[in-house]
Amino acid sequence: MNCALGTLQMANNSSFFCPLTLRGGLMRRPPPPTTFPLLNYDPVLWYHSSSVLALALDCMTTSFRLRQNSAPMWQLSDALTVSGRKVVSAYGSVPFPMMHGSCLPDALDAFADVLPWKPISACPEIGDGRCFGQSVTLRGLDGQSLVSPLLPGTEPPSSLHLEHSGEDVLASYVRLHYPSSPLAVQLLSGGSKLTPPFPQIFSPALSPQGFLQNQTADHYTSSQPVVGLPVLTSLQSSPATGLQLSELQKACAALDLRRVAPSFLTHGPEPGDITESMEQLRNLAHCYRQDRCRSSSEEDDDDD
Repeated sequence: MNCALGTLQMANNSSFFCPLTLRGGLMRRPPPPTTFPLLNYDPVLWYHSSSVLALALDCMTTSFRLRQNSAPMWQLSDALTVSGRKVVSAYGSVPFPMMHGSCLPDALDAFADVLPWKPISACPEIGDGRCFGQSVTLRGLDGQSLVSPLLPGTEPPSSLHLEHSGEDVLASYVRLHYPSSPLAVQLLSGGSKLTPPFPQIFSPALSPQGFLQNQTADHYTSSQPVVGLPVLTSLQSSPATGLQLSELQKACAALDLRRVAPSFLTHGPEPGDITESMEQLRNLAHCYRQDRCRSSSEEDDDDD
């Protein structure tokens, strides 16, 4: 109930917002916490989970904080919040798995069937390619090749190897999974710098710069701490967010607060205010429907 009321208040009092969390969900019994293949973090420790979220947040907001050629945040807000969709979801690849000395097309081609990022806002992807808009940021590939180094006449392994810039490679890859989604892509230099007391929660397979080492598992060494990371993030406005909001609203509407939490009504909002808030949250979830022109009777049938 606190998550539901907080979501509604944030949506009413901000241009847009994204509830970052690695908990796996906002329900009373969420799924297991988000895991990352190259991280050995303990999701129970807030120090660990907040560090992972900080890396993702640092990446997805870099374009707003540049001293030169920065992009104003209102542009992203206007692009993602069409039709009152104030809540967005976030996904991240922390770190972005790329072999040292390889090229970006090879790294992305290894994830041809699945996306490399994981949910970091308690909103799993539907996986059907539906998305109203998204902003993808990849940061920290300094010294790595952004395009394929194939020689003339060589058969390219994929269409990604035919692109002539890193931005085109990344955009082409994302469009394979979201063919009709409005897309903004940023490819930025300078990875996230890690200094003490940032926890060393990284796989020994990573080099100090955060790239996969060209060694067998038996020869990995963790004697040198990781001091930088390439990170990939995505901010999305999609039907998946609407499903999450709808599930949250239905779970709260089914609660009998007088029985399970009588003190919530004593020291919190009035029952009438909660009922009104649940209706507002239901309307917010409907903003993410792709067929909003349907009749109200059809919508009520779907809600049953």
